[in-house]
Amino acid sequence: MLITNIVNIKFMSKNLLLLVSLLLFASSCSEYIPQNELFNNHLTTQLGYEFHNKKGVYKIIEKNTTDEVSLARELINYLPVKIDPQTEYTHAYNEEGDIIQTYINNNQDYSIRFEYNRTKQLLSIAGYHPGYVKEIFEYRPDNFLKFIFRETDQNVMFKYSEDLKTISGFQFKPIKDGNKRALKPEKLLYQMLLKNYEDGSFVVEVNDADKGILTQKYTYLGYNLIKKELLNEANISYNFNDKNDISEIEVKRNNGDVIKYLIEYQYDDNKNWISRIVNKDNTQILNTERNISYYN
Repeated sequence: MLITNIVNIKFMSKNLLLLVSLLLFASSCSEYIPQNELFNNHLTTQLGYEFHNKKGVYKIIEKNTTDEVSLARELINYLPVKIDPQTEYTHAYNEEGDIIQTYINNNQDYSIRFEYNRTKQLLSIAGYHPGYVKEIFEYRPDNFLKFIFRETDQNVMFKYSEDLKTISGFQFKPIKDGNKRALKPEKLLYQMLLKNYEDGSFVVEVNDADKGILTQKYTYLGYNLIKKELLNEANISYNFNDKNDISEIEVKRNNGDVIKYLIEYQYDDNKNWISRIVNKDNTQILNTERNISYYN
C-alpha cells in the first residue's frame, strides 16, 4: 500500500509531480535537506509509472494490453507503481507542467484530481480510483510539509519530524472541537525513516509499529529506485537505460526463485516514451502505448 508506490516520486508533484520537484542532494550528508515533496507520491496509489514528461505536455493517453493476463498481473506486483494491465489511463497537465487530473477508460467522472495553491504547492488529491481517497496537505511556515491527512476507510495522518528524516503514520479519528473539526491520533501504525549518504543515494526504511520490526526497505540513487526489499517476501532490483527509464527488473524471492523482466521503449521527438514492451523469458507479457499531446 503506502510504500508500494514510493518510486514515482516524479509522478505526483511537479513534473512529478511526477516527477515532482523533489530532492536536492548536497555534496555532504550533513548538508542534505529534502524538499517538501519527498514522500508525496509514495502516499497515494498512482495510475502510471516512470512518467518522464517535459514541460509542455498537455495530455498523455496510456493504454495497456496483454495476452498473458496471469503473467502480467504477476509483473504488476514488482513495478514501482501499481497499474492494471488491461486499462487505459489519461493524464492531463496544466501549462506549468503540473498534473491536474488522471482518469481511466475515458471516464472523467472516475478520476483523481489535484489541487494547487498560488505558490504551486499541492493542496489536495481526491478521487475514486482505485477506491475513494482524499489527501490534504498542510505545510509549515517554511513551506515544508507538516502533515498529510489521508481520508479513506483507514484514516491515516502522516506527521513529519522537524528534520524531515522521519514520517510517522497514525490512524486518526475525526472529532469536534467547538464548531471546528479536529483530528485525533489514536494509533501509531508505522514509521518511515530517511537515511541519506554522500554518494547521492538514500534509503527509506519502513518499520511496523505493532511488530516493532523493519518490514520494507527502499534504496534510491538520485531520483531512481534501484532496490526494493520486502523483507518477508523478495528483493527487487531495477536497472535503467540512458533515458532513466526502467530497462530491467530482477526479482529474487525468499524461496530462491529468480525472475527477470526486460523492458524496451520507443520514444517521440521530445524523448518521451510512446511504446513500452515488457518481456519475460522471450515472452511479451505487457504492451503499453502512449499518445502524448503537447501545448503549442
